[in-house]
Amino acid sequence: MKRILNGFIAVLLIGLCAPAMAAEYDGLWFMGFNLNKDVFGNDTGKLVRQAVNYAVDRNYISSQIIGDGNTPTTVLPPGMDGQDGSIKGYIYDRTKAKALMKKAGYSMKDKRLKGLVLLHTDGDKTVKIAEAIKGYLSSIGIGIKLKQMDYEDQQAWDRALSSGKHHLFLMGYKAPDEFDGPQKGFRSASGFLNDLFHSKGSANFFFLRDEGLDSLIDGDRPKEASLRLQEDPATVNLFYITVL
Repeated sequence: MKRILNGFIAVLLIGLCAPAMAAEYDGLWFMGFNLNKDVFGNDTGKLVRQAVNYAVDRNYISSQIIGDGNTPTTVLPPGMDGQDGSIKGYIYDRTKAKALMKKAGYSMKDKRLKGLVLLHTDGDKTVKIAEAIKGYLSSIGIGIKLKQMDYEDQQAWDRALSSGKHHLFLMGYKAPDEFDGPQKGFRSASGFLNDLFHSKGSANFFFLRDEGLDSLIDGDRPKEASLRLQEDPATVNLFYITVL
């Protein structure tokens, strides 16, 4: 069974768990960067990706759009092995985001930042998230075009993700069942990190190629892998997906 979730399904999963309940999580919903695109993958791409993380108000998205209120830190959800609750996530800091963009060599009017395409499905909350992100990124000079697809057409969605044509995409992913632990609340990070972030990962639509990260994943060192992905992000982590 595929663990890739389009926007509608991911939001539905969140909606089934009331915020007042003690939630368990086994997945992540995020905005991904296409590292084959120069703005995100060139020599200063790391700075731009960090800037985008500071530019997006994830607290607003998780609390006001999703209504769950869980704002992620690392890519690993609470309860998953290797998840470290002491790690600080990116905060909403537009001033810091602008400073990073300037350090990367971009001005607010830089033409290289205009017309970047964000791929997403057409669920109501997904559209709201995409529109919110478009506004946030506009404030640091990044001009976004929204590319909306029918959430019911899974094959077209898979083709679009695999094509590498888009600069950014919204997607959810849950830990594979075969890596779930026997005890309640435990989810292994092995399959989750391998599928998404390993160079050979089946859901690596970031086109991420990092031998050091591959080594950490292959060596079953999830905490170190998540720290590496925090410092050199391939995602903007928007909210964790609850276990059904």
